[in-house]
Amino acid sequence: MISPLGQRQILQTLAAETVRQAMEGGAQVQREQARKRAFDAKLAEAMEDVAEVAETESMKLSERQRQGGQQESATGASADEAEVEESPAEGAGPHLDLLA
Repeated sequence: MISPLGQRQILQTLAAETVRQAMEGGAQVQREQARKRAFDAKLAEAMEDVAEVAETESMKLSERQRQGGQQESATGASADEAEVEESPAEGAGPHLDLLA
């Protein structure tokens, strides 16, 4: 039979072990939250880069269209010729590498 002193020691040990496990669980949750925040920050940064690339490409496209319009009026080229000159080669369209 377990003496009252032995029972008390068992309960104290269990209480200490419970507290230790709770602290470890809390630390693990904090690590996971920090990992998630870091991932979200990297994702937001990547999305900003993608938006900047898209904005730059649209600016380049509008500049090409303006220059194409100026060249057409200056050279007297027809609209069909301008489209043929400005169209990219097949498969040479914009490429976005999200893993870069």
